[in-house]
Amino acid sequence: MLRTRLFFWVIIFLLAVGVIGSRTFQRGMFMDGLLYATVAHNLHQGLGTFWFPVYDITLRHFDQQPPLFMYILSLFYDWFGSSEYVEKSFSFLLMLCSIGLMVLIWKKISYGQTMKNTEWLPVILFLTIPVVPWSFSNNMIENLVLNFCLLSVYLFLHEDKYGLWAVLAASFVIIVSSLTKGLQASFTIIFMLLYGYLIKPEKLKTTLIYFFISVIIFVGFYFILFSIPEPKKSLMAFWNNRVMNSIQNVSNVESRFYLWFRLFFVELLPMEIVLAGAILLCGHSLNRSEFIRTPLFRYSVLFIALGLCGSLPLIITKEQRGFYLMNSFPFFSLGFGVILFKILESSIEKFEKALSIKFIRIFSVTMVIVSISMLIFHFGKTGRDEIELHDAKQIAMHIKNEKTIFSSGELIYKYNFLLYLNRYHGISVIFRDEEKYPFMVLADTQGISLRFKYEKLSPNTRKYHLWKKINPQQN
Repeated sequence: MLRTRLFFWVIIFLLAVGVIGSRTFQRGMFMDGLLYATVAHNLHQGLGTFWFPVYDITLRHFDQQPPLFMYILSLFYDWFGSSEYVEKSFSFLLMLCSIGLMVLIWKKISYGQTMKNTEWLPVILFLTIPVVPWSFSNNMIENLVLNFCLLSVYLFLHEDKYGLWAVLAASFVIIVSSLTKGLQASFTIIFMLLYGYLIKPEKLKTTLIYFFISVIIFVGFYFILFSIPEPKKSLMAFWNNRVMNSIQNVSNVESRFYLWFRLFFVELLPMEIVLAGAILLCGHSLNRSEFIRTPLFRYSVLFIALGLCGSLPLIITKEQRGFYLMNSFPFFSLGFGVILFKILESSIEKFEKALSIKFIRIFSVTMVIVSISMLIFHFGKTGRDEIELHDAKQIAMHIKNEKTIFSSGELIYKYNFLLYLNRYHGISVIFRDEEKYPFMVLADTQGISLRFKYEKLSPNTRKYHLWKKINPQQN
């Protein structure tokens, strides 16, 4: 199976480095990921605390997510400096870790050497989900959460060898995951319940006990944590201002079932097509009644059920985006991968015989060169927000050591521009106390009432223009 493994791992290298890597190391980032990087960088610079990270120099509490992701990313700034490529490298590393954990889980559940040698199968399914490359290239919190989810399941699977210790370790990881994204990041706590029912029915009583131990540990941890004023205040701000607000007031989709539609008809569509094609072409070689009675079939049901546990409850709110599903995708990939392996098992062996060593060498070298070339070609180029990146840099160069500038309320929703100023140049834009700041940035001056006179400076900006106060007295 060596030639087949090498062939598909080269494809994974192309997807991970050539496709995802080249997008990750371009300049520009989706607003959420840029915001997390900004808050984490502020924490690195001594602004804010673990429980109360802040948006900018005004020390406004960032309460839209629990604090752990920002804290871990701030450590990377402590270790590797403030370059914008630190957060990009962090995201790329999380992708590699997720691949590694999926491989470990696959090998843990494998029956026989042939299946162990197809560890590439769920990885390819995972990397071809449309939103996965986008998420890893935009520094999303879900990138870290899915690693915690995978790690907790990997630890739970060692219950057969380490017993309660494995359950305790997995429970700890689930708590850590919840401190990264909230309750939705703790769905793998249900694993032992599903595992006992589907995989180890003869140990159902024991797995039920382990499940309740995990729940008790989780609830007990937060009971203790909420008895401490600082974390209680921080997490309650997240609960009220983010969770409850998104349930009651925020809506960016017409139907609560949008994510279900996107899950089954967009994100999982590539693997559904592959599975349908495999059934049509090779399904005759699979003894369905025999397969259904095997542990492998039950593992596929287990992982798909776990994926549903991580995705279907998201309809509780009408604030829905595709990347919210990221935490569940590795489990769908593992579940579909098990079914595909059984269908393609005999075909994989034939594929191995058809591959020549000469072809593998040429293919491998070619794909590695293509992947690295794609990464080098796109590295440092602007992938999005070209105007915002350009203007932020020009303004920062012009005002030099000034770290706060004034603006009217018209810029308050220009999130990416404000975040680029803050994250890459350490400049905070203030929307009050006009008299305190010598510089002002505006996109448009029409209809804006100002208390002071300004002259327009001439940095080479395209949309966001810099002004300097020329009369300290009120008009």
